[in-house]
Amino acid sequence: MVKYCTNCGKEHYEDDLFCNECNTPVPEKLQINKSPPINNEPINVQSYQSFEGETPHRKSKLLVVIGVLGIMAILIGVTFSVLVYFNKENPEITKYYLRNDGPKINLQSSLTGSISPIIEQSYFATYGYYYQGEKVGTANIENAGQETFQEIGCSIIKTSGDMDVVIGVNPVKCTFESFEYRALEDNTPYYMSIDFQYSKPAPFTMSTNYQWDRQNSRMNFSIFASGQRTNAECLLPDEYWNLFGSMDYLQVGYSKELKYTMDIDNVGPVEVTMTVRVLGQEDVSVQNGEYKDCYKVEVYQTYEIAGTNSSQTFTFWVNDQRIMPQAETTSNSGGVITTLLMKLDEYYTKTPPQQL
Repeated sequence: MVKYCTNCGKEHYEDDLFCNECNTPVPEKLQINKSPPINNEPINVQSYQSFEGETPHRKSKLLVVIGVLGIMAILIGVTFSVLVYFNKENPEITKYYLRNDGPKINLQSSLTGSISPIIEQSYFATYGYYYQGEKVGTANIENAGQETFQEIGCSIIKTSGDMDVVIGVNPVKCTFESFEYRALEDNTPYYMSIDFQYSKPAPFTMSTNYQWDRQNSRMNFSIFASGQRTNAECLLPDEYWNLFGSMDYLQVGYSKELKYTMDIDNVGPVEVTMTVRVLGQEDVSVQNGEYKDCYKVEVYQTYEIAGTNSSQTFTFWVNDQRIMPQAETTSNSGGVITTLLMKLDEYYTKTPPQQL
């Protein structure tokens, strides 16, 4: 059923949470009271390089999308994270560390756009970002409780983090915050918003919204950057939602490939090829402890936008208990390759475990 935005009059689908034109929330569908506000201030960016043969408006949108996809590949661990809220009046709060334990990952959820590990209430996890062997940022996670969203019982995952790194000759310094609804039953993502605040290479902000619709097998997202909004829709095959099938354990040698399409502001469909492989088993050593015989799982996606070939590889290590001590993202945009490693630094609770 088609409805109309109360702000700009643009048509939108019945299940949309936001207007695809002006990003105004659909009042009867969206009830998010705990989400951090989305900052829609225009970014002060002087100029973009352009694609030959494209109109300026279209060039900018495509470049924004390519840039965001690259950033999201590098910062894909953003959904691991939330700033741990320490009591400012009592900074000496006791942390009860849980060595060799950790947040668990839902295998299927990692392929449907979000890799938030599963964490129980009252527990906290801190991941570190590492680039070329140096720690360049921190990301943490907290389950902020439960809430009904679109008649589905969901966990509330709040996130924040920071990064300060020089990639090649380009400095990147930013903080980010995110809010997410994930189904209690299977950890499937339903909604997520992310705000970025950059101080390098120039001060600017960027906001993104994601909406998953498994019933209609699609995922919509919008990006507000450079003073304009870019919208995209991914049309997903049914098998996308069940790549791991009924596997209750991982199998070395597993491999699966599928294709889906992404339409960016109606400029035409872009074909994306995804390949999932289980490469082998390795021991992983991180600050939080030793994790034996972890499966090494690789998710590789490649696509071409406006003549530019891009790819992202997400690799994560997970043991038989589904604990994820380490992950790695590699982005290749126009031949520029960036690899970022994420390691589990801490997993703890502020309440004595025997009292939970």
